[in-house]
Amino acid sequence: MRARRRFRLLALRTLWLNGTAVSDAGMTHLTGCSQVSIQIGQTKVGDAGLLVLAAIPTLTSISASRSLVTAEGVAAAMEVPGRNEALRISN
Repeated sequence: MRARRRFRLLALRTLWLNGTAVSDAGMTHLTGCSQVSIQIGQTKVGDAGLLVLAAIPTLTSISASRSLVTAEGVAAAMEVPGRNEALRISN
């Protein structure tokens, strides 16, 4: 069995995941990154994944157009404790 390698993306500024098969479960792997912006349009990321992303303190922008994110999810994400006060979410 091959060991899974975990890469640390410490200097990542923008992560484009548009049109990929990523889902809510994949968002937990991004919590240690220092990205400033993430694009999750046209993915299977929903409200649960958005809440995970909103807790990343360096994140200032999330673009979630044509994803499974709802208006209610955006409102909940804006209330996540410890989120970056400058965070903007477009849906």
